[in-house]
Amino acid sequence: MITCFWLEPTKLERVWLRRYVSDSRCSAAKGRIHEARALIGDRRARLDAEGYHQTPREKYSRHRRWPKTCACGHRFAAGDVRQVFSLLLYRRTDTRELITLDDAPPGAMWDAWWMGRFWKGHDGRSLQVVCPDGRHWAIDGPAKNCTLPNDHEHRCWLRTGTPPRITVSKSGPGRTCAAGGGSIDTGTYHGFLQDGRFT
Repeated sequence: MITCFWLEPTKLERVWLRRYVSDSRCSAAKGRIHEARALIGDRRARLDAEGYHQTPREKYSRHRRWPKTCACGHRFAAGDVRQVFSLLLYRRTDTRELITLDDAPPGAMWDAWWMGRFWKGHDGRSLQVVCPDGRHWAIDGPAKNCTLPNDHEHRCWLRTGTPPRITVSKSGPGRTCAAGGGSIDTGTYHGFLQDGRFT
């Protein structure tokens, strides 16, 4: 059984030097592109007036740490893309560890506040959580089998409790549709989220 924990946003970012080739496929990355990153470090993030993360300005054009090869052995050519890549950092409230959403393990829950107004719950939050299989679930978003796809006032899942100790079902504040019985089915995991625990 996996217990959920909350991720609180920080004003920090983690920065890498990234090399990739967009028109190729990598055997080591399950058919994705050739890619490699070299960690630069953590620092204060650049956010705009609305709180959106801004792309780093630095070029690091002569930095010695630019990756030279992909994990599969592909050697990057001079013309392959060089990108200063960054992700916002979140703090786990249980361990205080800093992580990115890309590295969030099963049970991690956060407010994806940037989602549109149709993806918000009764408390104004847009909750997302990492399921036991590692897939992200937008709890306040639409279900694949929604029976009211044009009705933006209902929610396919209803939730009660205070994050991260929430219960997701078909009963709670608001209206719901006839999709499912309150469980989540990612294709590789099927279960319930009850009192902050996946079953």
